[in-house]
Amino acid sequence: MAYVAILRSIATFLFPLFIISAYLSGCSLSSSHALMKDGNAPEHDMSSILVPVVNSSFEVSHPPDGTVRYFPWTIQVQGNSEVHRDKGYSGKAALVVNTRKSDDDDYDQISTNLTIPVQWLEGKTSFSVSAWIWSNKPLSSFLQVTSAQGKIATSDYHSGNGTWEFITVVYPFFAPSSSFKITLANKEGIAKFSDIRPLLLFDDRFENIPDACRPFREKVSYRKENRIRIVVVGN
Repeated sequence: MAYVAILRSIATFLFPLFIISAYLSGCSLSSSHALMKDGNAPEHDMSSILVPVVNSSFEVSHPPDGTVRYFPWTIQVQGNSEVHRDKGYSGKAALVVNTRKSDDDDYDQISTNLTIPVQWLEGKTSFSVSAWIWSNKPLSSFLQVTSAQGKIATSDYHSGNGTWEFITVVYPFFAPSSSFKITLANKEGIAKFSDIRPLLLFDDRFENIPDACRPFREKVSYRKENRIRIVVVGN
């Protein structure tokens, strides 16, 4: 099960008005980190650095062998699946994955490696990746982050309702890592991935989290065409 947390540093440049509801289980948080009785969140000390992604617009490259590639993204799909570039959220480019199932346990995966300058890590408590995702199948499309130490953070699934949803996965720094593998995954149907945004974060709620801490979740909803943004902090 994945940890979940609100990323106000992301929400502030997307939609300024949001409402928080949450449940907590297992982790011992101080009273300053608890939700207020009226359902609003207390103030937190937060900051972020936007990390650039090479070819975030999924421009096509044509190597000598005649294949279509989206360098440096690596495409690992099932035999009958298709991948192509199309218009994404708010006019930005998207990578479209049309998964044709051959094995119930397999996911089509589009991935890239990201190296972060070591000096950027100073004082940061977590690494996140956000994306606008469109999907027409429930329990199918999600984001994943893998650290150099081999630890994995996995986001919640897209609802599969055929609309754009803003999904975020967060990897808390039990041990800081300067390199990550970002994976866009789809199991069934059509998924579109657009506007990939990695962030280095400082959030005082994620200082000194024990590795054995049990999961906790927060769900964030905001008033923008009735969308719900799910922000997930990985295990």
